[in-house]
Amino acid sequence: SLVELMIVVVIMGILIAVAIPLYNAVTENAEKKTCGANQRMIRGSFANWFVMDNDNTAYKVFKDGKTSYNAKTETDTEVFSQEFLERFDGGKFPACPSNGCHYVVTVIDSTTLSIVCCNDDGSENTSHEYKE
Repeated sequence: SLVELMIVVVIMGILIAVAIPLYNAVTENAEKKTCGANQRMIRGSFANWFVMDNDNTAYKVFKDGKTSYNAKTETDTEVFSQEFLERFDGGKFPACPSNGCHYVVTVIDSTTLSIVCCNDDGSENTSHEYKE
């Protein structure tokens, strides 16, 4: 009957009203964890490259001060040579799972690497901040 149909529609509406915020929270949490995993992978790849660097390219760059790589503009400096980028799948730098986000990696010295997740406009995305 019509009353039973209306009851089913109301119950479905309540279920949807509960499910959508939960889905959004799970998706956002997954993006944060993926972003953190990407940052850990970048750190690990850099440490591995620094140790395996037979030409001492990394050491020469550290003496000159900060160098950085912007994944959005693909600004490549000496420290982020193709040899370093080849450590990732297909020679491509990892991408942040959020739309419009990219990583800016800055080498401070031989033991310090700054990785910042930035929005498309260049501002820092603090919702994806990775704490070590």
